Amino acid sequence: MTKPVAISLAVALLTVACTSGPSWPRSDLRSASIAGTTALEDQLLPGVTLTLRGKTFVQTVVTDGQGSFRIADVPAGSYKLTARVYGASAWSISTELPPGAQLHLAIKLQRLAPAQISAT
Repeated sequence: MTKPVAISLAVALLTVACTSGPSWPRSDLRSASIAGTTALEDQLLPGVTLTLRGKTFVQTVVTDGQGSFRIADVPAGSYKLTARVYGASAWSISTELPPGAQLHLAIKLQRLAPAQISAT
């Protein structure tokens, strides 16, 4: 290999290395997340089922013992988030998540009157 070819090859490799970006997965740089807590009458509520539904993405999680939840690696787009638990009215919100968004919610559910509760 002559010197001009070797220098050209080294410059080409350096250019590729500098423009290709980091070698680790980049999903966390482009994906959004939603996290927060659920409460019933100002008390944190475990066991609430949350479903995030978009055009091509659906994920369901259940709140932990402290009423906390997290939905990660969500592609950018339009979504509807619903929260349901027996004995409380359903809650929902529609939102647009841009790339990298980190949405934090404090969801307050309302207790249903005994006459409104049915097993379905």
